[in-house]
Amino acid sequence: MENIYKTFVAIILLAVSGSAAAIAITGQINIAGPSSVTDDGAFSTGIDFHNGTVDPWTPTGTFASLGGISTIPSALGTLSLYDFTYSSVPQTIWSISSGGLDYSFTLTSVSVSSGDTISNGFMNLVLNGSGFFSATGFTDTAGSWTYSQSGATFSSQNVAHAAEPASIALLGLGLVGIGAARRLRKSV
Repeated sequence: MENIYKTFVAIILLAVSGSAAAIAITGQINIAGPSSVTDDGAFSTGIDFHNGTVDPWTPTGTFASLGGISTIPSALGTLSLYDFTYSSVPQTIWSISSGGLDYSFTLTSVSVSSGDTISNGFMNLVLNGSGFFSATGFTDTAGSWTYSQSGATFSSQNVAHAAEPASIALLGLGLVGIGAARRLRKSV
């Protein structure tokens, strides 16, 4: 009977430790730099990034330490930008390596909000969409992004997720189980 009890406690502890390790990515990051629009002779079809820099004033949350990193390798880290076409999603569109950690954003949807005409040189082109952030030591986290050709700025902001009530309940149940096991051991 004691072995069944120990097995039950071990299963609960494993479940709690697995759910407690999932840390969501939080915050916002802006990447600015020159880019150009690819087109089919009438409408935009994608974006070519030439180089870029993480805006040093705006990174927040998980990204707070990444301000000033650019496509020119430095002691801070390196930013990589990947050209994309609207038909090639899902696709990673940027990644950053800094301090032994890797960050990236994978585009999963894209929509043209405005300015999709060659007659004005796409100067008012605005794209929106969704995707997910990945970072070393964090769980992949859903996010949104906006690209503005007129400002040549790419922005991403994640959707923050609160801890699930079930995860918190499992944590509490695990702690109660540990307390009960100690109490039983002392009484024997």
